Amino acid sequence: MQDWNESFREIERSNNPTSLDNLFISGNSLETLAEFQIPYPEDAPDMQGWRNAVAEWLYWLHCQDFVLPANKDDFLQDHPFGTEMPSLQELLSKPGATAVFPLLNEKGKPTSVRIYLTQMDSQGERDMASQLSDNSNLEGLKTHRVFFHNEGSCRFEGNSWQLAAALAMVALDEANGTHFKRELAQNWIITGSILPNNKIGRIEVGNKHELRGKTFLFPEANRADFSSEKVALYRFANSLSQAKSIIREDAIQGGKVTLPTPIQELHMLVGGSPAPILSCGFQLYAQNTILWASSETKDLAEKLASIFNQHGLTASVKTMENSGEIDILYKKFCEEFKHKEGFVLNATGGNRLMSWAALFAARQSGKVSIVYRDIDAKPYHLQVMNFQGDQIINEIQRVLRCPDEVGKKINWNLLYTKGGVKEENLNDAFYHSQTEDVKN
Repeated sequence: MQDWNESFREIERSNNPTSLDNLFISGNSLETLAEFQIPYPEDAPDMQGWRNAVAEWLYWLHCQDFVLPANKDDFLQDHPFGTEMPSLQELLSKPGATAVFPLLNEKGKPTSVRIYLTQMDSQGERDMASQLSDNSNLEGLKTHRVFFHNEGSCRFEGNSWQLAAALAMVALDEANGTHFKRELAQNWIITGSILPNNKIGRIEVGNKHELRGKTFLFPEANRADFSSEKVALYRFANSLSQAKSIIREDAIQGGKVTLPTPIQELHMLVGGSPAPILSCGFQLYAQNTILWASSETKDLAEKLASIFNQHGLTASVKTMENSGEIDILYKKFCEEFKHKEGFVLNATGGNRLMSWAALFAARQSGKVSIVYRDIDAKPYHLQVMNFQGDQIINEIQRVLRCPDEVGKKINWNLLYTKGGVKEENLNDAFYHSQTEDVKN
């Protein structure tokens, strides 16, 4: 459990209100603050700067729906955002939300700013919105009051604050949004401009990324500003809805997914079950099929490739000798995928590490569609996914691109029967004469 008294003792020793920054953190112990008694600096019991800083901390907790410390009332008449702005008592009278955005510093270290939003009851209520340089694409600000954690009168140049403000409005306006409020306030540094139709626009990165302690959310348009090693450290979004999903951790969304026509290349992971490899391979009927096998499944993969080649497809086998080492698998798949477009990965088979590595590499590529054949799925139906920035769009589709002259030879009923096709009876997946096809 965090020692809050010790944290406040640091403030007493430094006699510096900015040292309160170490209290604006995440931690399960925040729930225990209802019984916490805020101590006063022994050397400056009436220091107004310190009192205002504590008042802001109390408001920060309020914006996340925490129960406030027992002696919060001692600070109700203090002003978290300066004497010209509302008192803590006024601010606590209605819900609020907060987010963090970065400010670059061309001559020194970057800094972060906490932005707060609350509902506006009537026009003319005091706030700090005039310090924002451009809010033309944030219509919602007209009905919200805006505050910042600094007391200065500086005007924030540019529009990189907009995404943080937009997400704070989302957190404030959503019912039962406590989880979202806390994630937004505690764990993220957010930067991006808001364009028409709630798209996220590019910003100047500068040295913003040097800030530590939270996860960065950047515009998708800024992805190219970072090396491949750095990209993995950050999250990216191209729309407000996508940014919301990332914060909520619900990045998988239903939607329309379009598979390439034709599929230039189909990659399939070979495990112990041949049926989903055969069914997906013939359903998708790609121009080129690559079967990825471990040393244990190489023989099966070669048999499957031979069958595909006999029925009009072009198929080959690639072997992963280190199928139990995910870092080696990941690098291999990344190297394979990085220059490809319009290809599809069938992630149904393979061992678990191989499947994870392929999926991670596919996501890194961002140019691939994923298919998965569930054991209980209807005939010809596949789970189809693709990546849109950090969001995964998912759809169940009926897919059958197999030419009729080939399809009529396939025993689809057997392919879709659990355990119906094994390595020793692969030829049973084909009819020797035309028969009735499986029903949809």
